[in-house]
Amino acid sequence: MSRDSSKNTLREQALEAFARRAPDCAALLTAALEDAPHDGALLLAEAAALAEGGVATPFTRLEAILEQAPDWAAGHRGLAQLKIEFGTEQPLASIEAALQARPDDPSVWHTYLNLLAGLGLHEEAADKTAGLRRRIGEVPALLLLEARYAGLAGDPGRGRKLLQGLPEDLPDLAYQRARNALQRGAIEEAESVLEAVPRDADMRLWAMRELCWRAQGNDRHEWLLHDGNLVGAFDLALSSDELTNLCNTLRALHQTKLAPPSQSLRGGTQTRGALHLREEPVLADLFARFAAALADYPARVADLSEDHPLAPLAGRTPRIAASWSVRLTKGGFHVPHLHDSGLLSSACHLVVPESAKTGEGVLELGRPPADMALDEEPIASFTPQPGRLILFPSFLYHSTTPFCAGERLSAVIDAR
Repeated sequence: MSRDSSKNTLREQALEAFARRAPDCAALLTAALEDAPHDGALLLAEAAALAEGGVATPFTRLEAILEQAPDWAAGHRGLAQLKIEFGTEQPLASIEAALQARPDDPSVWHTYLNLLAGLGLHEEAADKTAGLRRRIGEVPALLLLEARYAGLAGDPGRGRKLLQGLPEDLPDLAYQRARNALQRGAIEEAESVLEAVPRDADMRLWAMRELCWRAQGNDRHEWLLHDGNLVGAFDLALSSDELTNLCNTLRALHQTKLAPPSQSLRGGTQTRGALHLREEPVLADLFARFAAALADYPARVADLSEDHPLAPLAGRTPRIAASWSVRLTKGGFHVPHLHDSGLLSSACHLVVPESAKTGEGVLELGRPPADMALDEEPIASFTPQPGRLILFPSFLYHSTTPFCAGERLSAVIDAR
């Protein structure tokens, strides 16, 4: 075997072990970095593995590399996200230092602005975007970005002006125009934008179609929801002991202190990595039960027309594309959001607060995000029950209501 192929094998083994969160993944990543000390994927994985393993200073190597390579935007993003989740002080210090040294670097600026927005600092992100474009020019991508942040900050009028006259082939333009229209309550305008978008567009655009059609009382809404048949509840038949073991395993994986940036949860934590790739037997059993529920889903989409967004699931079992766990505590909830890695989204409730019996901690499907000027109630609500999986189309915004005390633990999959 050649030295190069040996390097590649070690790299692949280390990254695969990290994806599974194998016990020796940190050691394998460190060994692989001896041969490839500037490999970005290895550096980010090692930092994450060390942080998840409880090492006191997990980011030393990554920070040193970023000092040498301040233009490495993905590295800054990964470091900031890790620092945010693990509660490290000044999580944006590295990328802010890089911008001091390289004040006009577009990729680093784009990463920084998205991090600000991910922390909910939308107005600051919009203003910093405006400052950047005044300095380097009226770049269409920056106008689009500022419009996005301004709308999320509650100023869609500013966003509307920024969106005018942009090149029609600019990526994400239709999405931002439609969302801006909904932020202003201009439903007909949003629908006009969406009608010009191909039917094979992503789920974010289908989600806005769902809201528009529902607000208009359009018959297409019933077609999209397939008379309610696309939402299903499945009892996973977990015994009390199985449920207890599963919950204890998941709690041990909630190692971070804060929610990831740009995610929907408030007052809780989210596991890192893909749960379905892990080796714990109790998790393998859980995903076998998920697979059985997914195997029943194609019957729900068998007679959908070819232009329906879930038509690709007809005749085959959906495959798990992503998985994680969320743990919310007193006062925790999810804001309305979408998952973009699948055709189906889900929530499997495992521990529910006592107050769920009185209507707290409820899963809501179809409530619009707060920035949209739409007065629409959820199309369905589910009181969480331990061991029950809810599957629904990924074009439905979903959220949860706060609860006054206790714990709300769930496992989540996206499938396609």
